[in-house]
Amino acid sequence: VCKKNEAAAKACPMACQSVETCWGSPETTGSSMQIWHRWMDFEPKGSWGTTCVGKSTTPAKEAIQCGLNAPVVDPERCAEVGVQKCGPQDCSAHENDIPKLVACLGDVTWVRPEANDENLFIPCKHIIELHDPTCDWDDSELDKVAEDIANSTEWSIKFWMEAKT
Repeated sequence: VCKKNEAAAKACPMACQSVETCWGSPETTGSSMQIWHRWMDFEPKGSWGTTCVGKSTTPAKEAIQCGLNAPVVDPERCAEVGVQKCGPQDCSAHENDIPKLVACLGDVTWVRPEANDENLFIPCKHIIELHDPTCDWDDSELDKVAEDIANSTEWSIKFWMEAKT
């Protein structure tokens, strides 16, 4: 990609392996965290895209947590948006049996009470089904960065994105 797009090569020279760092102006304060140390090419694995998880966890653990944290919503609201398993679902007994875990999760989805389809979040089982292990990211500094964010009440994110069309 770096050879095809001069703007990308200039904007992110670290990913293009032309310099050591891709960010960090002299006025930057606080901590920073780089989650990938190379150019990433994401191909959607489904209609919800692709999922990546931190290296300290697994897609199964994150899907289980998603099911446990699914908000309690009026079942009529869930029916309106086509979700049958409404509210928290404990599938932790199936963490090491992916087919059973996916079946247990069913269509558990974070459904917000507002009345439109834009308030649906990814179905929990898709954290597993759409997972691409090549994009799992280094989350070893996440607790430190989260603490700094809480203390400063500020944060920012920087990345380069290019459509492949």
